[in-house]
Amino acid sequence: MKRAHVLLFPAVREGWGLSVIEANAVGTPAIGYDVPGLRDAIVDGRTGSLVASGDMAEMANESVRLLLNESEWSKIAREALEYSRGFDWDNTASQFLKRLAS
Repeated sequence: MKRAHVLLFPAVREGWGLSVIEANAVGTPAIGYDVPGLRDAIVDGRTGSLVASGDMAEMANESVRLLLNESEWSKIAREALEYSRGFDWDNTASQFLKRLAS
């Protein structure tokens, strides 16, 4: 994934989007459908793009648009990497334990 410029994630149903976070962790932004689960993994316009569910043409157009705009792609790739750091195991376990304790 590190060598990829973008992850296309065309799932119409998704529980969370771990693959998206893994891609973000190596600086690869994602484009996915605007469905529950992916809304938690992709911050639209910041860490990637959400497009209308099932609209493959819009997904293709968004990927081409992002790939042709190198400065925007670089900005989104950096933000995706930064966003993914909030999902490391230590942070996730700590948040989980806090919720159990409350």
